[in-house]
Amino acid sequence: MIKIYSQVKPDLLLHIIYHPDNKNIRRQDLTPEEEFLQVAFLHLKENEIIRAHKHTEKLATINITQESLIVIKGSINVSLFDIDDQIITEYKLKQSDCVITFRGGHKYQVLSTDALVYEHKTGPYLGVDKKMIE
Repeated sequence: MIKIYSQVKPDLLLHIIYHPDNKNIRRQDLTPEEEFLQVAFLHLKENEIIRAHKHTEKLATINITQESLIVIKGSINVSLFDIDDQIITEYKLKQSDCVITFRGGHKYQVLSTDALVYEHKTGPYLGVDKKMIE
């Protein structure tokens, strides 16, 4: 797991890059408990059961959209930006890789034919944000 911190505010976690290279881990929580978006890696075995459960309503104030992207097929280049809109770093994501953005910005460039990704955001989703960095 690679944690990327702000260069403007060095204690501020902006992004996480995760590649599940250790298949012996059953569960790894990827995000800090205090973040709105909670992401975990689960390595499940054949016939394993996750007990039936539900998530009850809870009043929460969410003041920022956070996002994760998981590559299902293909490869994607991700550019990660700081809170001052300056680029910090770039990574090539491949199948099963995940990028999580808490704050700052990001840009994706598809590098392969027919790439498939899952995108998760804190909601509600109100359409494309018009605050472009570039």
